[in-house]
Amino acid sequence: MRCSLACVGLILCCLSCGPKQYAVVGNFESFHHSQVEDLIASGYNRCQEPNQAARPHPHVTLKYTFEFEDIGAVERIIEEVAHQQPPFSITLTGYDEFAHFEVLYLKVMSDLLFDLHIHLLARLNALGVSSLAYDTDYIPHLTIAQETENKACFIEWFNELRAKDEPWPSLTVNSISLGYYDESHWVELKRYPLREH
Repeated sequence: MRCSLACVGLILCCLSCGPKQYAVVGNFESFHHSQVEDLIASGYNRCQEPNQAARPHPHVTLKYTFEFEDIGAVERIIEEVAHQQPPFSITLTGYDEFAHFEVLYLKVMSDLLFDLHIHLLARLNALGVSSLAYDTDYIPHLTIAQETENKACFIEWFNELRAKDEPWPSLTVNSISLGYYDESHWVELKRYPLREH
């Protein structure tokens, strides 16, 4: 049986065996993208074993994992939503964790991000895409590490990051992606640029 992991948005992913689980995520301008990738790489280079889960690519989750047969209808909704939304900034406000250090993340502050999540969720729900508890209890975040076997090392690294409390620049969200994870690798089905000013 083949296992796949899928996500939408500014991403959080879940592993499943069977039908693809899609997700929607937000993406950043390339300059800021590389800054966040450097942070993620530093933790994985220090703590991760080669056979462990692939490190997350920088994103912000907009819609958590879901299964849906008519993915073409989902694509049309995402394209419409993206064309209505200009690029916008988010502010990173420090570090936090989910589920007893199963996921380490940067906290994100942005009213526009929250509004975009609500709008996208409403459109997808109207189509028949189901919501999860994560969707209704939405916590905007940027994942920097997840699903590690070497949890002690990641906790040590995470506490060092929090102690430094270094300021982060604002990041610009300039596109939305629909994709899924296939055997620990992110597969982007399509990227939708946000509307130009």
